Amino acid sequence: MDPMQSMENIRIGMGKKRFYFVSCSLYLLFFMGDAFLTSYYSHYFIANGMDPMQQSVLLGVIPLSLFLGCVIMSPFAKNSRRALILFRACALLEASLSIGFAFCSSFWALLPMTFLIGFFNGAPFPFIEGYVAPRAKALGIPFSTVRMFGTLGYIVSLLLGYLVLANLPVRDCYYFAGSLFFVAFFISFLLKAKSQVIVEEEPAEKPSKKGRFICKPLIIFLISQLFLYGAFTAMSYLLPVRLKGLGLSDSDYSLIRGFGMVAELVTMLLIPLLGKKIRRYKIPILIASFVCLTASSCGIFVTSSYGLAYSALLLSGVGKAFLFAYQALFLQDIIGEERLAEALTINTAVTNLTAAGLNLASSSIYTAWTFQGYFGLIVGLEVVGVVLVFLIRPKRTEASASEG
Repeated sequence: MDPMQSMENIRIGMGKKRFYFVSCSLYLLFFMGDAFLTSYYSHYFIANGMDPMQQSVLLGVIPLSLFLGCVIMSPFAKNSRRALILFRACALLEASLSIGFAFCSSFWALLPMTFLIGFFNGAPFPFIEGYVAPRAKALGIPFSTVRMFGTLGYIVSLLLGYLVLANLPVRDCYYFAGSLFFVAFFISFLLKAKSQVIVEEEPAEKPSKKGRFICKPLIIFLISQLFLYGAFTAMSYLLPVRLKGLGLSDSDYSLIRGFGMVAELVTMLLIPLLGKKIRRYKIPILIASFVCLTASSCGIFVTSSYGLAYSALLLSGVGKAFLFAYQALFLQDIIGEERLAEALTINTAVTNLTAAGLNLASSSIYTAWTFQGYFGLIVGLEVVGVVLVFLIRPKRTEASASEG
């Protein structure tokens, strides 16, 4: 073998290992912080004496601010270098805001702080996913083996949350969240904005942005997410409120949600075994959609606290595993790699737009229709989203399938 080629192979191999280790560490730490930040919103609002209307307003502000943050920041994520820089900025701001959140106890203090946290909380995930997913694919690393460390981070934090909530006030979770975000911010500098393995070069002639980015499959995909995962996200926000009303304790909720994340992790560990057989990424997206739809349906038919918690959270874990493992790859087949982070950020925005509206109206809906009626509305919206997924025809997927 040519000595120069051998040295190049060694360099690429070392770069692959370094990329994998740093990416996994970043996912683990950042998601641990996010679990402490977002898992206990409802519990924190209840602990601070918020009435049902105030809870609905605050829970509505969260996805609304997530939507606005993603919409405003998405145009800046034109390539992976910018996406990584934006991730670092959001991580640093989240670290500071999480600690500040622990000092808020009144409705008028929680309202602006909740908005600010939400504004910077939605975009970091598509930013880092838009950076990591295409690089992992190019290096021959199944993205699910990286993304599962995010799930592992949630599991660790939720299990720790079980101990924290059993012995400490819920506000202490936000101190942990801030600390973990700070560490993730510093870890992110071990990722290079311009990879040594994958060099991004500007094309000599840039094609029309409209022609490459705005296309019929992308529009249908975004509308399907508006209905499907927007409604599912709203269900996830209200589920703790429903379980609290059924008598489930905060610590038991944290423990059972941890089991749901274990189901997500186990599913992600098994997904690479299916990866070689799945050539059309729409198949796992449909699997994710049907499983999440089933999870929401539990809110209609299951009325015991532990039965609802286990069924909804375990199914949610399995469904989200398929979604997280294949959503970025599916979008990459639709619009390519260059603006993947931007597309993922817009997708996060539209799902939170639906969740914002449903959360703001939630107390009125379940007061008039009962909780079963609210979950029935969620399921109806998700069915519309599933139907739209069937209509998506990404040209890149069809071409690759025909070549295979």
